Amino acid sequence: MIHSLRFSPTTLRPFMSLSNSASAGSIELKMMPWLLIIFVSAFQGVICFCTQRLEPIYVKEGEVALLKCPLGVTSSDVIVLWQRSSLDLCDLKEASNSSLGLEDLGEQNGRPVTAYREKLVMLNISRSDEGFYACSLRNGSGALRYAWFNLTVYRGKCYTEKALYSLQRSVGESATIKCPLVVDVPLHEHKISWVKDCKSEMDPSSNIYIEKLTESDAGYYTCTCSFWNGTFGIERVYNMSATVQLTLNDDTPALDPQIIQPRHNEFIAVDVGKMAVITCTAVLHNDPEFEDLFWLNGTSFVDDNSNSDVFYNSTVERQGEREWHMRASLVFKNMSQEHLNRKYTCKLESTVQKLINVSIILVKKESPGAIRSYFLWLGIVGAFVLTSSVVIVIYVKLKIDIVLFIRDLRGGPCSVSDGKQYDAYIMCYKTSSEEALSEEDRRLIHEVLETTYGYQLCIYDRDVLPGTAVADAVLENIGLSRRLVLVPSALDPEQEGQYGLMSGLHAALVDRRTQLILIERAPRGQLESLPESLQLLARSSGTVTWRDARSAHLSSAFWKKLRYHMPARKSPQHRSKEMTIL
Repeated sequence: MIHSLRFSPTTLRPFMSLSNSASAGSIELKMMPWLLIIFVSAFQGVICFCTQRLEPIYVKEGEVALLKCPLGVTSSDVIVLWQRSSLDLCDLKEASNSSLGLEDLGEQNGRPVTAYREKLVMLNISRSDEGFYACSLRNGSGALRYAWFNLTVYRGKCYTEKALYSLQRSVGESATIKCPLVVDVPLHEHKISWVKDCKSEMDPSSNIYIEKLTESDAGYYTCTCSFWNGTFGIERVYNMSATVQLTLNDDTPALDPQIIQPRHNEFIAVDVGKMAVITCTAVLHNDPEFEDLFWLNGTSFVDDNSNSDVFYNSTVERQGEREWHMRASLVFKNMSQEHLNRKYTCKLESTVQKLINVSIILVKKESPGAIRSYFLWLGIVGAFVLTSSVVIVIYVKLKIDIVLFIRDLRGGPCSVSDGKQYDAYIMCYKTSSEEALSEEDRRLIHEVLETTYGYQLCIYDRDVLPGTAVADAVLENIGLSRRLVLVPSALDPEQEGQYGLMSGLHAALVDRRTQLILIERAPRGQLESLPESLQLLARSSGTVTWRDARSAHLSSAFWKKLRYHMPARKSPQHRSKEMTIL
């Protein structure tokens, strides 16, 4: 409450008495204005006090008190002065600043008070800070106007019933509870926290939003704003709080009716040739006396006469104090094909100006036998696809092992009707020393193929009679062989030479009567270093990689792959077992 500086009749009574006791001469009357000016100059601090108690300001003990002077500063030469009095101003008739015991406030003697312009901030308030506070506008000649505050400090719980912000809502409505604090203090950054009824802590936020109020939401919501400030060199946390009382009215707002079953545009499966019942359920929150729920077939009304082949009947059931369920059952005595794939609409006519309806389409229900048959065939196809995939993967991964296993079981040499005499003709081709096989490695390949696996090989140095023409001998032996095996060597063959290599390539490329097997040494040789014709054969024919000591063992991948490309032939061990049995 703001109190302006003025003179009351009580204040002027001594001067009026002085005037009456003097003679009623013109001199005395002319001196009255001068006496008044002298009185004002002498007692500029005299004020008129309240005729009723000031509205108190409540602050929790230990928190921050913020007083804002309501007197507007209209000029730059006017200052705001904050003062405090420990006396009850409303019990006094008249007094001056000195008799009131007013003291100036500010950051003096370590007191945690900050006065700046229109605001007075007192940190860590205590019971000793209770009392009356005044802000005044002053210029060079003295006080112009005053405004008074009655500060009351409370302790105990987090709020006082004497200082509450009220918020009223109804059950079922939504509510936003805003923190009423005006954060306008010269302190550092802050955060806001909430508690309900001084017990339940809530998520920190500027506002609290409740989508649908219930009776348990009523209560006292206290928001606390915390500040960090290094006053007098000590970093501390200061709080300000305010409490909102949320009260809920008993009247619940009426909700709009709605159809909860069936869903809009739902396909419902029915049995042809049997009775079918489709139930439509609507939820009402008003007296259903003026509500109507019915069915439409397309745009035509469905009859409510139970003697019809297609009709509907409706019922109403109370679910609560203000909730009813209205049901309309669409009945087909004998479902036929003509009822299928047609749109049926459940419509609610209500006092609410809103179109409420849902539509459904009836479809034929598949028989359990057809469904089982469908899933059976689906399972068979799935199993077949899965089995085929597994077989293909196994075959790709283990193709060589499977082929060799079958050969060992079936056994038997290649047919003699093909006119071939040898299983393979061994020929060397020249390459770099890094990519060539040593003489020991080549000899090992010859011995294993002949001794261990029983292949009949043609080797020029061993099987060609001396004095035979080289060209004729090479062509003849390649023609008598089922495979042409090319082995890398660092030296040119002494007898066969380049002509023998070219003849073999011609037989493999053109005649195609002899298949080519190219042996290379790991790491894989550079095909660009080979003749063009040999590069083509290496890409289109069987290639086997020799990996030095790793390939020397009979269980290595080299021998498996080489045998895979070689013609079928029983090993000597198999033939010896058959001879023993016979």
